[in-house]
Amino acid sequence: MKYLVLILALAACKQTVDHEVAEKLVKKILEREQMKPTDVACPKGQPVSIGTTFDCTANATGHVEVLVHVTEVDHTTEDIVAEGAGGDYKLVGAVDDSIVSRTRIAHAAPGVDASKCAEAQKLAKAGDILTCEVTLDGQKKKAVSKRTDKGVVITVE
Repeated sequence: MKYLVLILALAACKQTVDHEVAEKLVKKILEREQMKPTDVACPKGQPVSIGTTFDCTANATGHVEVLVHVTEVDHTTEDIVAEGAGGDYKLVGAVDDSIVSRTRIAHAAPGVDASKCAEAQKLAKAGDILTCEVTLDGQKKKAVSKRTDKGVVITVE
């Protein structure tokens, strides 16, 4: 009878990801992308399991809904990592590839000043195009972001 009680107690204590830990990770990731996130929300009750992925949402300036994919990993990466339950699990996250941010534009064209571009914009479907004015080597240019079937391509013209 003791064993049955122990098994039931362990089953009842199944570990889940602390949604507040995941939300803090999302905020850090979006701040790294030069966004000011608000209304960050991650689902509660996600099981702790390597490879488990769940989506969190946030709003950026201009009320753009930003989707961040959060995955549990068993190793430390170069990405921003959040740890939960005293280090029992690690989470990494990535902004959905449909979101164009100033940081993504700057990575696409090193040396570009994208400060006049919107903080975040969403390219919802293939064929969607966004443009914004940037400065490169003191000259005004245009950053063009185009959504393809394989993701977003950013060029500076």
